[in-house]
Amino acid sequence: MDKKRTRMLFLSLLLCSLLFLTLLSTSSAAPMPKGIDGHIYELDGLTTVGSGVDFSVHDITNGQLIQGKTKSDGWYSVSLNGNDGDLIVIRAWNRYHSSNRNVTLTRVMHNVDLLLNTNNPPNITSSPITTAYVSHKYEYYVNASDPENDALNISLQEKPEGMELEGSVITWKPSKEQIGNNTVIVNVNDSELGSSQQFNITVYANKGPKGPEGGGGRKQDKNRNKTKEKEKSNIPVKTKIIEKPSATIERITMKGRIKEKQRLDVKELLKRPDNIRGLYKKVYRYLEIRPEEEIEDLENVVIEFRIEKGWLEENGAEASDVTLNRYTDNNWEQVSTEHVSSKEGYAHYRAQTSGFSYFAASLKYIKEPDKITITGPKDPHVISGIIYYSSRKAQVKQGTEIMITNTATGEVFEGRTGSPENPGDYYMIISGNEGDNIEIAVKDGFIQQKTSIILEGDRSYADLVLTSKGMSAITGNAVAPLTPVSKKSSIAAIAVLLLASLGYLGYKKEISKNP
Repeated sequence: MDKKRTRMLFLSLLLCSLLFLTLLSTSSAAPMPKGIDGHIYELDGLTTVGSGVDFSVHDITNGQLIQGKTKSDGWYSVSLNGNDGDLIVIRAWNRYHSSNRNVTLTRVMHNVDLLLNTNNPPNITSSPITTAYVSHKYEYYVNASDPENDALNISLQEKPEGMELEGSVITWKPSKEQIGNNTVIVNVNDSELGSSQQFNITVYANKGPKGPEGGGGRKQDKNRNKTKEKEKSNIPVKTKIIEKPSATIERITMKGRIKEKQRLDVKELLKRPDNIRGLYKKVYRYLEIRPEEEIEDLENVVIEFRIEKGWLEENGAEASDVTLNRYTDNNWEQVSTEHVSSKEGYAHYRAQTSGFSYFAASLKYIKEPDKITITGPKDPHVISGIIYYSSRKAQVKQGTEIMITNTATGEVFEGRTGSPENPGDYYMIISGNEGDNIEIAVKDGFIQQKTSIILEGDRSYADLVLTSKGMSAITGNAVAPLTPVSKKSSIAAIAVLLLASLGYLGYKKEISKNP
């Protein structure tokens, strides 16, 4: 072989090696995953729609379409095959309404939330008759309406013996054994939601010759009313102030015939109560205020409350954009609200109303969500260790179920422990970002316990101790993150380099033979 042919052979071999390495590095580079997640809220921006609501995520650029249903807290999550810059349309819908949101795909996008107008519960518009007489027919016609004009079903959840319901008419002929108060609960439902009406029917001995307005059994009733009026006149009209009944409400001032030990039951609610209609405004907090005893001649109620400035800034709102709303007669009404001051991180307000019920501190309008959190792709991480019983001497049996949930993304990873040598050994590959909260659940027979750790890269020696009372994590050192190049790729690269080296040695040998 002459020098020229040997040199050409070596250069060809070297060129092929470099080309193979280039192709290898290109093929081993995994595509960067993309994703979108968020919650679907009612128009108040506070109450999630719940599970089973339809949604879709459509990548208009490449045509990928993913459909699904929300989880219990209105949460949705999808992985996408698109590229940064793709136009994405997220849509949510129910039988009556739909909502869309357009975003530009950027890595992994969190908190891409939507607002959806939801089905409202039916309203019971009739007032019950609360008086009945022994052996006389009682009738109550239940009237109800539905905001979406759904067909309604009326039922009796609780009733006295002998009471019947036919269509929307309640009939009853009470016996003498039923003299006194009798509780009735009427339910009205559409296909999804319902409302209820609870009342007491007072049964008297007889009706008397002059009917319900006089004589006979009404004498006792009149005497009771006289006694009640006398007791009422003995309670003076006064003003009572209740300081700081909750974190949001700073003071309640009420004027009326208030008993000395009168108390208010004040609750802060994290979402809209199921039995009331939705509010078409951005809500800061739902409240329920009820007197423990009925207040006679309630003249005026002043509610002083506060809202965090950070919440106003987050929603691009001014202090003057806030109002208090009261739920009355199956509807929301905006009450007179005044901005008093802003200090120490809060805006302070004073509102005047005429009674107690459900309330909502809100903006005066609907606020579309616009906050999006963008992170890098969710990386793979390894969590491994051994699960012990309480003594930490015996491992759990092979095949024990283990489930790891990334609560930040909602992803669930399931597996089982084990090998014959180490039956409690587990090795799980999960995806997530550092700082995510990781919930680990272990089920061993009838024992099922949970614990949590914070994701900090790969974690070995994440040993767990399982007892009938709970489970604890004993974490060891975190090892280095996974390398992006696989073992097969590394071996192939070494083989190519070795081939190139052999070619070079052959070239040198040939040169030495033929100087």
